[in-house]
Amino acid sequence: GETPVCFLKTENKYAQAIDTALGATANNVVCENEEDAKKSIEFLKKTSQGRATFLPITSVKGEAMQKPPVNEKGYVGIASDLVSYDKKYDGVFKSLLGRCVVTDNIDNAVNMAKKNGYKIVGTSSHSKLSVYEYPMREKIVFVVGQEADGISKEVMQLLDESLIIPGTGNVESLNVSVAAGI
Repeated sequence: GETPVCFLKTENKYAQAIDTALGATANNVVCENEEDAKKSIEFLKKTSQGRATFLPITSVKGEAMQKPPVNEKGYVGIASDLVSYDKKYDGVFKSLLGRCVVTDNIDNAVNMAKKNGYKIVGTSSHSKLSVYEYPMREKIVFVVGQEADGISKEVMQLLDESLIIPGTGNVESLNVSVAAGI
């Protein structure tokens, strides 16, 4: 199997948005069917070579957002529509990207999300409330910043809530895609 990024192409202007939307799922493994996934999992277990998430083409059936906010200020498109790929992988890419709205900038993204009932929650090493203590019962947009610099001051001002991802204290940074997968 290969990772999803091996099967898609996008325009340079959308590359960062697609990379961000995929996050840690960019490391998942696309395989032909469930049997291949099972064999691969067994191999990983037997050889103690770690874990992987497998996406069997025959069973991953994603759908694109039914009513995208096309008339909202800053709307660019649905992420799955901004990439090209062999239609064989349609279920995989609709599953990974079909519900992700791409906007022209963060301000429009935040305004669009709030208008549609989402709370904007971000991470900060200076926050007191742990991500594990926060009640994730409502519709949430979870914002993570760059690994070195975190979330910009401008974006921090747009947040409804700021949370910390607690660590052991032995690590100075946490890869953003890993943190988003927690």
